[in-house]
Amino acid sequence: MVQFNDNVMTIALKGEPAKSCDIRFGEGLFPEISEDVKKLYNGRRYAIITDSNVRLLYGEMLKEEIGRDAEVFSFEAGEKSKNIYTCDDIIGDMTKSKYGRDTLILALGGGVVGDMAGFIAAIFNRGVPYIQIPTTLLAQADSSVGGKTAVDTKHGKNLIGAFKQPEKVYIDISTIKTLSDRDYKNGLAETIKHGIIQDDKYFEYLKNNLSDILNRDPESLLTIAKRNCEIKGNVVEINNFLGEKKPRKANMIFYIFILLIALCRYLFLMKI
Repeated sequence: MVQFNDNVMTIALKGEPAKSCDIRFGEGLFPEISEDVKKLYNGRRYAIITDSNVRLLYGEMLKEEIGRDAEVFSFEAGEKSKNIYTCDDIIGDMTKSKYGRDTLILALGGGVVGDMAGFIAAIFNRGVPYIQIPTTLLAQADSSVGGKTAVDTKHGKNLIGAFKQPEKVYIDISTIKTLSDRDYKNGLAETIKHGIIQDDKYFEYLKNNLSDILNRDPESLLTIAKRNCEIKGNVVEINNFLGEKKPRKANMIFYIFILLIALCRYLFLMKI
């Protein structure tokens, strides 16, 4: 089971060697992130990988917080950029800037950024460490936890990828304030899916606190961020590698995922 210590959640990961991943929850975490990477990864160079939208909102801000050892590398926002060619462009830019095995990658953005930055971390110079800083509710609820990284090809989605666990995940709820209503409600659809499948009490909490959640109340955002990651973390602890047997409830997600997402998106995007 995942463990909580104040605003930090620890996921125990199986494998050789076994390790754990901490998830830090809070608001306005950029100063703490800067302090942590300088203390824990002293002597490394920091590559902030993000997209064109998040770069303007938070990329340069994080770079200034960390200082001269950090540089921002970005690509055009959108799913169409999630391919091996964009990764090659980013790796080329990093190489031109003399980044090497001393690199720490900071994945700053939504699910596309997390997938691509994590994949680059898995293949750049045969692998370098990275941390996840998801900036969307959907990424905070799901894709930033578990270490699945991939890019799309003309043959299908996520066909080239790797399992690469982040060193740490920072869930900064202040980044949720700049999301569009549509993107925010897409993340709520994932949140509701968690409640329906895994936790009836959580689903009741969502219904009873809907007004605060829609108004992006900080306390509510923290609550749903923690519970979302706890639910995802419990699945990851059991099934963080392909060769492991999935729990029965995790298998159910595959079969009812499309119906639940369709229902949730209808409720939130069409009626609210």
